[in-house]
Amino acid sequence: MSKSDKNRFRPVPGHPGIYRRVMKDGSMRWGVKAYDPTKERTQATGLPPKFGATVWIGTFDSRAEAKAAKRAFEEKAKSSGFRKAGRTTVAQYASRWPEIHPKDRSESTLRTYREGVKRFVERFGEVLVRDLDRSECVAWAESEPDWSVNAARIMLADMRDMDYLIAFNPLEKLGRTRSRGRKGWPVLGDSEVEGLIDTAQSIFVPEVGKPIAGLIATSAYLGLRKSEAVALSSECVDPVGRRVLVDLQVGKKRVARDPKTGERVIVLTSQAIEAWSRLDAKSGSGPMFPMDDGQYWETSNLYDRWVQVAAASGIPGLQFHELRRYHATWLDKQGIDLWAIAVQLGHGVSGHETTQGYIEKRNNALEHIDAALAEKTKPLELQGRAEFRPPRLRQVDSVEMPNRNLTDKSSGLRAQRTKLLQDARSKSDREIVRENKTEEGSGDQE
Repeated sequence: MSKSDKNRFRPVPGHPGIYRRVMKDGSMRWGVKAYDPTKERTQATGLPPKFGATVWIGTFDSRAEAKAAKRAFEEKAKSSGFRKAGRTTVAQYASRWPEIHPKDRSESTLRTYREGVKRFVERFGEVLVRDLDRSECVAWAESEPDWSVNAARIMLADMRDMDYLIAFNPLEKLGRTRSRGRKGWPVLGDSEVEGLIDTAQSIFVPEVGKPIAGLIATSAYLGLRKSEAVALSSECVDPVGRRVLVDLQVGKKRVARDPKTGERVIVLTSQAIEAWSRLDAKSGSGPMFPMDDGQYWETSNLYDRWVQVAAASGIPGLQFHELRRYHATWLDKQGIDLWAIAVQLGHGVSGHETTQGYIEKRNNALEHIDAALAEKTKPLELQGRAEFRPPRLRQVDSVEMPNRNLTDKSSGLRAQRTKLLQDARSKSDREIVRENKTEEGSGDQE
């Protein structure tokens, strides 16, 4: 069958891999595609071949025949995959994973997986995947951190479920005690946050101390991620409408990209406005709190400065992300509902049971936060006595301040900000007009 004939087939909803086409005489033909883990794809000279591709199986007179053919092909491919495992090593498979099965994994997740499996490859890289021994894998896992073991377990799961190279996952059901994450950590209070801001200004020269203090205040009083606070520009702030557009984040090597969970509009709190006024926030299209060269902060330099601020404040081991957690707890203290806090923080909810609830209420979240903060805010005290985890310290006596070129998104991005902020503000105005009309109507009726 020619390529043009294959393109005339359309996928059947609810039946992955099954396609249909209406012929000229009105009859129906059914096509089948399936994944073949043994399909070898050649690469550039010097690179090992890649395996696995979706292939066209054929056409059939009925859907039942097509589904039966697909099942038979997958069973055959599965057995072929087990035979192929006899000549595939762990290092060979890891060199092309996880890109061969990206699923819905974000780029940051893929980077974490690539780093995580390196320890597993160092130990078992030359071993054939069919010869992996569970006892040896369990012994390796006992001395490795959770993030490395989890990445290796996920890779082995793909090796079993997607490529049929192994019959079982040797890292399943290890019985390890799962980390509680930040659940046992203390929550910063108002005085601790102000102490961090004051400390940053006292231990550094003003050209460095005020920008560091500004980033601390921005993250604590708006709930922004560190990369989002670094990228925030005054063009994104509407002080009259009390709105902030979060449409950019800056990570390693000063590379700018879309925020982790997409752009969003959040509420501008009075605490942030007050802090920015005394910390000399910059205006214009650049960052509000830049490095001394006027550009975005370099990740390593900001980390080194933050470690010094946390240690000088008497909270060694404090992570910058705890400022974001402080903001969430502070909003909860003001009586703001969880769904509105999630909107303010930009938490992704895709794939969870509560997705529909977030979608239905998202449009009213900013108005809900405005109403709650219009009243007198309640102070937040330090919660918990547990210590923060110690950071991986390195020598920071002298910090090199590189002068790299700024990498930004397209020039059209900044032009969209004014329109988005105006839309958010005009929407609030319409809500006020609607409420006034409602009150007038109710007054007439009385």
